[in-house]
Amino acid sequence: MTACLTIHSGAIAYTPILEQVAERRITNGWGLTGDWHGYDILVAPADCGLLGRSGWLIADGRVMSAKVVDCEADIHAGQMAERGLLADANIESLEHLKGWLVLR
Repeated sequence: MTACLTIHSGAIAYTPILEQVAERRITNGWGLTGDWHGYDILVAPADCGLLGRSGWLIADGRVMSAKVVDCEADIHAGQMAERGLLADANIESLEHLKGWLVLR
C-alpha cells in the first residue's frame, strides 16, 4: 500500500512559467529530478519539502495527475498561507478555484 500525504485545500494561483522553472531546476540540479512531462498539471505549493513528489490535484470537478516542480521562495515565506493559496499551477482556467492536492 502506498502512503499518501493530503495537503489542505485552498485557492489555486495561475503561474505560466512552471515548465521553464522545472527545466531550470533539473538542468542546474536545484532539487528536482526526474521527468515532469506527462503530468496533467505542474504545481508549486509553499512547502519545499514536497519538491519532486507526484500525485493528484482535484479542482473544478476534475482529477489531474500533478507534479510538484517548485515551492515558495524563502523571501516570500508565509505569503501563500496568508493569501489562502494551496499552490501555484500552470493551468489558467483553475485560477482562483478551490483545490485539493494529494501527493504520494
